[in-house]
Amino acid sequence: MEKLGLEPDEKQISRFLAYVKLLQKWNKSFNLTTVDTTTGIISQHLLDSLAITKYINVASVVDVGSGAGLPGIPLAIMLPGLSVTLLDSNGKKTRFQNQVVMELGLDNSEVIQSRVELYRPDVVPGMITTRAFAPLQRMVKSCEHLLHQGIPLLAMKSAGVDRELEEWSRTDWDIRVEELGVPGISAKRYAVLINEKR
Repeated sequence: MEKLGLEPDEKQISRFLAYVKLLQKWNKSFNLTTVDTTTGIISQHLLDSLAITKYINVASVVDVGSGAGLPGIPLAIMLPGLSVTLLDSNGKKTRFQNQVVMELGLDNSEVIQSRVELYRPDVVPGMITTRAFAPLQRMVKSCEHLLHQGIPLLAMKSAGVDRELEEWSRTDWDIRVEELGVPGISAKRYAVLINEKR
């Protein structure tokens, strides 16, 4: 975390470790992730999610297709002043998220079971985050009703993002791609920031 420029306190470290343990426990029955070792979860899920912290300069995010709560739960732990909505259509995954929110006392987090296409928040969030949710074009189409309200999208992507960008056919979006450095991971990771052109 120091390599990411982050300085969690003891309470945050305890919450991170509790989250890892809960993920391992629930994974045995719910198949939340193919990575189940402690070091694997820390590097490939926890640190990977926290690598986008520097881009979170808003008061609230909605984490679309949150799955096991990634990146939403690590962000909620690291940034207690951030309001985080964990959005997923899968009941098993939202049950896990609710358990984490309850056990870790994450008062800044809310779990909603819904498809993003049907999601109509009462308060417009500051940013949309996604990780391993869908190809870029499909992701933008699913979130379009939110993006049209001026909400930026931060999509976490791996090396295959080059191919997705080559297939991108629309010109009504501003797209910026930045490489993420994730400690313990040699594979390429990227933050893709998408805004509707004004």
